Amino acid sequence: MRFEAACRDALKLNCGMDPEDRARRDLVDLQKNLRAVVALAQQVYPITVGIGSHLRFMLAAFAIKQNEHANSLLKLGSSPDTMLIARTMLEGLSQMLWAAKRPRQRPLLWRSFAFVRDWRQIQEHRASGRSIDPQVECSVLVGLRRFGNRFLTKQAKVARAAGHALPTDPYMKNWYGESESEILRDVGGEDLWRQAYGPFSEWHHWRIGAIGQLVSFDEVTGRFRILTSSPSSVAAATGCAFQCLWQTMQLLNAQCRLGVGRELQSLKYLHLRLTKR
Repeated sequence: MRFEAACRDALKLNCGMDPEDRARRDLVDLQKNLRAVVALAQQVYPITVGIGSHLRFMLAAFAIKQNEHANSLLKLGSSPDTMLIARTMLEGLSQMLWAAKRPRQRPLLWRSFAFVRDWRQIQEHRASGRSIDPQVECSVLVGLRRFGNRFLTKQAKVARAAGHALPTDPYMKNWYGESESEILRDVGGEDLWRQAYGPFSEWHHWRIGAIGQLVSFDEVTGRFRILTSSPSSVAAATGCAFQCLWQTMQLLNAQCRLGVGRELQSLKYLHLRLTKR
């Protein structure tokens, strides 16, 4: 299923009847569907990814993380903090799909960024006077000589071209060099950005709109009160979590031939019936 269509399916829970009434009605089934895909994901390990495919390695790692997030979201029940977990799951899905568009280049970028991370950790250890294993540092420097140029910032590239010294830290903040919103849009997630990732980010970034919807203040007693749940937000987060884990497992199954395609399609069918009823 194309990502655009999958996004629309995940967001149909907010359409039609009153969102809160629909959410209360559907949340039990949404959680049941998510538990089923979590259980299926746990059954496929261990996975043999081999050494020839960076995409398979990335998919397997992302599937483990997505499954852990989905499990945690279920434990939160009706808490609005389900939005925080769904938001990070959406980031993972968009990065994974973005990498899969160029399977020979981008998954390797994800893996090789480890050298930048390790180099930064070495700099921190050196600045704090901690000892550094010479063999580890040598391995990191070898990796940077091979892959580091791919992660140079624009400022560092300009300095190098002009023959000037590079900045103290010449590397990009993250492996993909794009903003999360740009990546999400690049993989066709405009609807998801507008209707899910954006609203979830309000709660993540402590913005007044999200807090104002869930926190009230009684001027008479001088007390604050927070709602224990927002049914429509929790339902949307649960639906997005299902889509993130399901689509990750679908790609992993296709790449690693896990033999769970029929089970995945059955779970998707149940989810679509829920969104259309």
